[in-house]
Amino acid sequence: MGFNFGAFLGGAARGGSQVLDERRAQADRDKVTKEARQWQIATEARADSRSRKKARASKKRDNETLLASLSFHYGEDNATTFMGRGQGYAAEALKKADLYVKAGFEPSVMVESTVGQNLPDVPTASSPQGLSQGTGVGGISFKPIPPKAVKSHTTYQARLVAANDKIINAQTDVEKTAAQTEFNIVNEAHKKFISATESETGISDGQLDFSKTTRDKLLQDPITNAFKNAGLYKTSVGGQLQLTFDGNQGQVFGIMDSIITQNTNAFSEVTDKIFVEKLKGQRTALNNQVSSFVQGVKNNPRSIEETFTSSSKKKYVPLVTPTTSRSFEEVEAGRKSGEYVPNQVVEFVYTNEEGKLKRGYAVVTPVGLMGKPPEY
Repeated sequence: MGFNFGAFLGGAARGGSQVLDERRAQADRDKVTKEARQWQIATEARADSRSRKKARASKKRDNETLLASLSFHYGEDNATTFMGRGQGYAAEALKKADLYVKAGFEPSVMVESTVGQNLPDVPTASSPQGLSQGTGVGGISFKPIPPKAVKSHTTYQARLVAANDKIINAQTDVEKTAAQTEFNIVNEAHKKFISATESETGISDGQLDFSKTTRDKLLQDPITNAFKNAGLYKTSVGGQLQLTFDGNQGQVFGIMDSIITQNTNAFSEVTDKIFVEKLKGQRTALNNQVSSFVQGVKNNPRSIEETFTSSSKKKYVPLVTPTTSRSFEEVEAGRKSGEYVPNQVVEFVYTNEEGKLKRGYAVVTPVGLMGKPPEY
């Protein structure tokens, strides 16, 4: 059988072509695989980037929350110093603040600047002395809590809160007198305790001031409870309690004024700076609210004609002429007689220190008038 050279060439050609096809197919597969791998790497890189970005954002939020909490307890300067020592130190400082608060002490006055010394290592908050064993460059030292003072201080604060509540809730003159006498006894004993403790232990600089909890119970809780008892709260769609202010302005102002006045008189000798400033802030805020309400009523042209839904009384009672004589005392007499009713704004005249006639505006409340002239 002879050799078919033509068939040989054809077969060789077909074999060579098949090899080339396979190489091209492999190259294509390699290209697809390489592109897929590059895409996978890019996708993973993007995912890692998003993950790192998310982690950074989460850490930033955590640090901002921690800084805000530290600032609330210690003040911004001290909080910044804590954060500069790292998150661990800052977290332990926050735990220490909780210990101070529970013991009835104000955290911000239990620390002091310690420029030029070394801060301690990260402390342990499980011990009351955990953060008090060192100081730092531009840093802080933590004052210890005298064990004996803690229980007595907390007890006195609780007794003051209870005695103050009795005064605010007293209904008769007899009850008010008895409650005031009890309060005076507790308050005097508390002052003597502070003086003796400061002398014996060296505690000073406000370390025996009221705790935040006590301040809230003395300043805010009585107002909130009075609003609730008066039915001035309603439940919102979301289930939150909201103060019903519109239509009840006089009652709201009267409650706030009564309690703020009581606290101002009861704690006139208190040296707790934060308490005193908060109490002054309440009075300022109330005065601003009353002033804003008066301006809104008297600047509304319809107020002279508009009446309350519950009576025919006008919302605003201006002076008939600039020379009309209606004193603050006469407005109060009108309130008692029923001539003027809660939520009304009544204009009056008074004589200032320079002997000049001035106009004033009284807001009628169920228990008195808001907007007294400076001389009263």
